[in-house]
Amino acid sequence: PPVRFLQNDFRTCVYSSFASCLFFLGHEGLATYLHSISHWNSGKVQNIKALDLSITDYSKRKGKQKLGYKNKWVFRRANIDILNLNGLLDGQPTLCILEGSDGGTEHAITIYDHWIFDSNLKYAIPLTRASLVWCCMCSYVCIASAVSYEFE
Repeated sequence: PPVRFLQNDFRTCVYSSFASCLFFLGHEGLATYLHSISHWNSGKVQNIKALDLSITDYSKRKGKQKLGYKNKWVFRRANIDILNLNGLLDGQPTLCILEGSDGGTEHAITIYDHWIFDSNLKYAIPLTRASLVWCCMCSYVCIASAVSYEFE
């Protein structure tokens, strides 16, 4: 699948990767909205919380309370093995903050089924350990935090 919204030289990976996945899933309006506000919101310390508030804001603006998610799961450091989920999150876009062997947690990707939407790439890549290492630019350690949405 194509990655619609690239971060280029900006630090918009939370919004850009998630918006690209949503666009692929047919939620073009929400995806375009998230991309349009990515430059303003990506500088915030709690990007995942900001993304969640942005989704809620979009739903309220459009008067479509059901447009957002019906379920949301939040995962914290190391309590999720993204490579061995046995279908737990299938069909649910999951925003993941990666932790690399250098201790860094500055990059986010969105995983949908067996695809990684990394806003540094033009196309999604398969969900493999090698792909996670590439995304980290060092050895992949774990998911530092993640949020998974089940959209209606």
